[in-house]
Amino acid sequence: MRCVLWVGLIGIALLGSGSAMAGELEKATNTLEQSLANEQVSPELREALNGLIDAIRSSSDAPAVSASVDSGSFWDRVKGSADLRLRHEHDGIRGKGNRDRERVRLRFGIKADLGEEFEAGFRLRTGNPMDPRSPYHNFGSTDGAGDDSLQSLEFNIDRAWLKYRPSSIPGTWVTAGKFDHPFAKNPVYGELVWDDDVNPEGVVAGYGFEASEGLNINLVAGQYLLFADDSTSTTDGSDAELTAFVAQAAANYKGDGFKALAALGWYRYGDTSPDMNNAALPVSNDISNSTTAADFVADFHILNPIAALTFDFGGQPLTISGEYILNTGADGAANGDEGFAIGTSYGSTGSPGGWKVFYQWQRVQQDAVFSPYSQDDFLLDGSNFKGHVYGVKYKLSKRIGLRAWGLTSIAENSGANHGPNVPDEDYSTRLRFEVDAKF
Repeated sequence: MRCVLWVGLIGIALLGSGSAMAGELEKATNTLEQSLANEQVSPELREALNGLIDAIRSSSDAPAVSASVDSGSFWDRVKGSADLRLRHEHDGIRGKGNRDRERVRLRFGIKADLGEEFEAGFRLRTGNPMDPRSPYHNFGSTDGAGDDSLQSLEFNIDRAWLKYRPSSIPGTWVTAGKFDHPFAKNPVYGELVWDDDVNPEGVVAGYGFEASEGLNINLVAGQYLLFADDSTSTTDGSDAELTAFVAQAAANYKGDGFKALAALGWYRYGDTSPDMNNAALPVSNDISNSTTAADFVADFHILNPIAALTFDFGGQPLTISGEYILNTGADGAANGDEGFAIGTSYGSTGSPGGWKVFYQWQRVQQDAVFSPYSQDDFLLDGSNFKGHVYGVKYKLSKRIGLRAWGLTSIAENSGANHGPNVPDEDYSTRLRFEVDAKF
């Protein structure tokens, strides 16, 4: 009798669970039927349990309405991601002394399948919301008042987007909102033109397809809204804003024992100095470009080809990469409109115990890139420097990685604008030691 009751309860639980598989229901009902035949039970209980068996079998034959509802629940449709970085950073500027600081970055993101070819997501991160290029909190930092040390970390939403993937055109997608910059990048160090921490706002679309065996083509184009001041207007009455049109064509080829990347990017910034009542914006966000009191000297129409080749060498992948930058809007600016980079990496951190060493040399003239959104890793900042980036990575475990790396730079145009902390010095070194954890 006890066996029959327990099996009956299991059957009831399965009947009430929309996520039960049809095979599990059939197995449970067969077990219940066999147990009922071997047990001495009253006619009333036998009739009730036979009714339960019929109900279970009827539910397994009916359309799985409850199952589809459960499979569409929030937790079934959502994927989360999170990562933590702890960093020690040492800065040295010739003639200015040294600085050491400990920093932390924490990010948490969610992506949800909305069905009907749509998905959406958002991400939270630490850092100052007024600085899109830095998601870091400095340990022990204060505002100068001396009474706010050990302050709590500040969190901001740095991504919030909606993506559409039409099934009628496979390989096509459109994203709107605030999202990551979806360009193929230099695999050794790829932030010279656009900083990885900067998440643009606007709309971007892409199309990817396999052109031939091993060859994939990806086309991307977007319109970014970088700056808008609704409280001020241009002289013709329109809103004061800065936009950028971006586009890239990238080809990835994977052959026998090697892979290659070739990409051509285009960044066309609009009016970087709109005629506003507040003439200080957006030129006040400049880091190292040539400027007057309220204007950028150059326009910024940037061509950015990238090439990379990876192949096996001594049992480890060896990558060689190159990158060129040309601001065609600078018209031969006095302080330069070009940039170059050549780099290499050796090794892989794809599994625990894996390691990789890397090195890249670059030269970025003062008006080659638009400095408010280019990299901020080099201490001389976004442009007007030449220097080296080098380091080593080690995969300690499945979710823990270590990196030690450095950046040295020399001023390309001594005495020009190198950023607020480096007005005249021409040499800097930055060393970083990091622990990365993925949740």
